[in-house]
Amino acid sequence: LMGVGPIQTSWDTVPVLSSPNVNTNNTSATVSWNTNEPAQGQVYYDTAPITTNEASGPRQQPPVSGLSAIDNGNLKTSHNFNLTNLRPNTIYYYLVRAVDNVGNMSMTWPLRTFKTD
Repeated sequence: LMGVGPIQTSWDTVPVLSSPNVNTNNTSATVSWNTNEPAQGQVYYDTAPITTNEASGPRQQPPVSGLSAIDNGNLKTSHNFNLTNLRPNTIYYYLVRAVDNVGNMSMTWPLRTFKTD
């Protein structure tokens, strides 16, 4: 059949994210969560609502607005990001994403928020 992609099998699944936990102070926030398989963690955040578009093709990561913190190290199941230089007493919108070793991606949606002290 034309236009049919590869069949997804049990070893080819998206990472499952735990609910993110956020701890804040006046100019920083720590965002942490877990995944059920080793993955690259990503956090996108901004004072304006985050937007995302559709991916441009299979296994392509959709573009996301805002600032980002991306785990450039080894793939892991425990993700912890310290966001610094934030504005005090400000609401930030954020989402987290996880991408496994073959490019399967999952993310939190709808947007979540945190407020600095």
